[in-house]
Amino acid sequence: MATRIIVGLALGPAFLAALFLLPPMGLAVVAAAIAGTASFVLLRATREAQRKWPGLPVLCSGGVASNRQIRAALEQACSAVFAQPQYATDNALGVAILAHRELERG
Repeated sequence: MATRIIVGLALGPAFLAALFLLPPMGLAVVAAAIAGTASFVLLRATREAQRKWPGLPVLCSGGVASNRQIRAALEQACSAVFAQPQYATDNALGVAILAHRELERG
């Protein structure tokens, strides 16, 4: 139950409600769909970055990059290298700090 609440809070109120209405198998399907979508978006962004800056290595770190499906897709598609788990924590705090700095600038 606690896991459902934490995941729901991270993904939004509508998803939180769905977590309590779906059976466990439905949750697995939703989670797989989210991971698949994240893989697709990350691959597209990574390929665009490689097009703009050819020859640079791809280094991934962060909570989302720890997902096995995303990791496998990036390793296969662009030979991505991943930080060890102890260095790959969730980077939401860093994003929040950068967003705050941008808002302060106006």
